[in-house]
Amino acid sequence: MIIEEQFSTGESFVHSLDPRVKIIVAILFSVVVAVSSNFSALLPALGVS
Repeated sequence: MIIEEQFSTGESFVHSLDPRVKIIVAILFSVVVAVSSNFSALLPALGVS
């Protein structure tokens, strides 16, 4: 049985990326946010998440 979710299907640029690329980008994003001590740099990260 396959559960159909509205967010699992799509034709956007992000949907077409290789899953490995998405994982690498997520890890890099997490590291940048974790080591950032500048609050003004963290605000855009909050908006993206």
